[in-house]
Amino acid sequence: MLSDFLVPLGDEKKSDVSEALKIASRKHDVVALKVLDKADNTLPDIGVAHLYDLETGEGKWVNTSSKKVREGFAAKSKLRDERLRKLFRRTKTDFAEIFTDEGYIKSLMNLFNTRT
Repeated sequence: MLSDFLVPLGDEKKSDVSEALKIASRKHDVVALKVLDKADNTLPDIGVAHLYDLETGEGKWVNTSSKKVREGFAAKSKLRDERLRKLFRRTKTDFAEIFTDEGYIKSLMNLFNTRT
C-alpha cells in the first residue's frame, strides 16, 4: 500500500484502513509505504487562514498565529502517526516512512533488510 495515510483513524480497530489491512493481509503479503512531507505535521504561522479538507471539501478558518493552535495541530499529527504505527504492528503489516525531501532507497533497504 502506498499512501500518505492522512486519514482520521478514530478507533483504529474499526477504521477503514484497519479493515482494509485485515482483509488484504489474510491472503497477501502487505507492506505499507507511507509517503509524507515534514510539513504535513506542522502548521506554519501565516495568520488567519481558510483551510480545506480535500477529502471532504469542508473548510474552516484557523488562526495559525496562535501557538496553542499550532501545538494542537502537531499533537494531533503525532497521535495519528502513533495510532497508525500501532495499527501496522497489530495487523503485522511491515511499513516504512518515505519523506518527500529525502531519497527513498535507504528507507526501502532498511524495510526489506528487517523483514522476516
